[in-house]
Amino acid sequence: MAKKNTYLLYTLLFLLVIALVWMSTQSRREYFSQKIPKKIWTYWDDEVIKNKTVLLCIDSWKKYNPEYEVVVLNPKNLKDYLDLDIENMKMNDGPTRESDIIRINILQKYGGVWVDASILMTAPLDFTSEEYEYYGYKIAAFESKKGVPVLENWFFATVPDGKFITAWRDEFIKANNFSTVEDALESLKKQGVNYDNISFPVYLFMHICAQKILQKEMSADQIKKTFFLRTAEETALKYLTANDWDSGKALESLCRGENVMPLIKFRGGERGYLEDHPDLRECIFKKYV
Repeated sequence: MAKKNTYLLYTLLFLLVIALVWMSTQSRREYFSQKIPKKIWTYWDDEVIKNKTVLLCIDSWKKYNPEYEVVVLNPKNLKDYLDLDIENMKMNDGPTRESDIIRINILQKYGGVWVDASILMTAPLDFTSEEYEYYGYKIAAFESKKGVPVLENWFFATVPDGKFITAWRDEFIKANNFSTVEDALESLKKQGVNYDNISFPVYLFMHICAQKILQKEMSADQIKKTFFLRTAEETALKYLTANDWDSGKALESLCRGENVMPLIKFRGGERGYLEDHPDLRECIFKKYV
């Protein structure tokens, strides 16, 4: 009888553990996956978008994600979403910084998906296979501290008021307390933030602010549980890395149907090349838009 009772006890304990694990998994799925709003955000510094490549990119988002609301922010409608005098912020030293100020504040407040205007989608967005607070891309070539990913900011998705996005926003906005972004960078270096392998640190200041949080405020286990990241060089930038970063050759490969990924990032150089070569642009986009 004693052996039978012991067996029953162990069986009940085993079932209890299974139930707790299942409940924990369900809780993560409900909070992270289902709480990322079905809203795509982008910014263009004019009320009317005349760039044909950008217009086609936005069309691709709508085609593959009809259940998502696409919000194209511009200088006129921005005040409807953010109560910030961005134009007069001391840290706003140009269009790139202004765009970064907008994206980090928008996603911290509303959540959803930030997509740079020159990104082509060839498949639907999918955040349901894993349960994380943040989905995005990392750039392997910039990794400065082993095991700490360098986040890209041209595409990322998160829950509103997420722990990481809030900390990232707060760290980034601290630059407004310095005379220049260079001074803010020097402060981060003095705090022990390693960004030795990140090219153009002033331009990529937002990336380095994320490094402050990842290197100084998060454990390896916390990083693992918070982020679902794809390596940009192997996915959204594969068409470039496979062609030694030659814009012309890389775009020609897309026209041939090579190195096509669910998301393809066009930088300024590629966008300009496509504007100058409309036949090549048509060859690429007619397959997906």
